Amino acid sequence: MPVSKKAAKERAPANVEKSAAESFAEECSELKCGTILADPPWQFTNRTGKVAPEHGRLTRYPTLKLDDVKAIPVHVAAAEKSHLYLWVPNALLAEVAKTSDRVVLI
Repeated sequence: MPVSKKAAKERAPANVEKSAAESFAEECSELKCGTILADPPWQFTNRTGKVAPEHGRLTRYPTLKLDDVKAIPVHVAAAEKSHLYLWVPNALLAEVAKTSDRVVLI
């Protein structure tokens, strides 16, 4: 028997933090967007070998590794015919382009 979102939420332990993918699916699964603009909080190593944007004094917000960003189920928020505009830092362009056969870099 299917479990409602509300019932599943009530069963979840309060101290367990959800992943970005779980949070996105929960919040956005009923949307049917024709256009999606995404600027995920990327974590990457820059040219100097430092982890950006979390290096030293630059810590401003929590970030996600590439695999965590790729795990976000964007399709649950998309209409049948839709397009995604995804901001990607230069340091990750090549890796991100490999993740889809329908990526157009502009």
